[in-house]
Amino acid sequence: MSNINPSNCGCLSGTIQIGSGTPAQSPCPSTECGEDCLVVASPVVPPLEGVGPCGKTATLDLTAFNTYTACTGSIVHKLLEYDTTAFTSVSISSTGELVYVTSSVAQANSYYDIAYKVVCTTSAIGGFGIVRVGIKDVCNVIVCSEGQNCDPCTETCVNKTANMSIQITSDPNGPIDSVDVSATANLNINIDSSN
Repeated sequence: MSNINPSNCGCLSGTIQIGSGTPAQSPCPSTECGEDCLVVASPVVPPLEGVGPCGKTATLDLTAFNTYTACTGSIVHKLLEYDTTAFTSVSISSTGELVYVTSSVAQANSYYDIAYKVVCTTSAIGGFGIVRVGIKDVCNVIVCSEGQNCDPCTETCVNKTANMSIQITSDPNGPIDSVDVSATANLNINIDSSN
């Protein structure tokens, strides 16, 4: 899928859906740009083509999506910013290889952005793109037994746990004699008897 803004030869902004590992045709319309075309694409990596959370690493060759025919001299790719919630690290080599590592809080089937730019040093032109990365749901094919959940970090079934927190404040009409809590979960109890 290509959604191109026709400004500046119609080549500077586009969205390319990544599927089956094959880049889409160049979105640069040759009738408007001729040979003077710079495409800085904004590819979308759908969750099924991506990686899961928790330290998984993926690589994307941005040169497969960008068109550099207007550039003379060297072409430099630079990382601008990325969503630090979803990624623990992101890098882009000067030659256009994007490498990202997911965090443990990246949510399955959610999309997170990585902004980058391309500069043609001799031609003094450049452009910006945003890579939208979908996080793969690694648990959607794992069937767990009753009482278990899939852990997306280990991609295994683990026993369900519950976190419970109870706060008890003393009653000014009398003391608290005992607290009876029965649970097989993580339990935090805070007793405030300052009243």
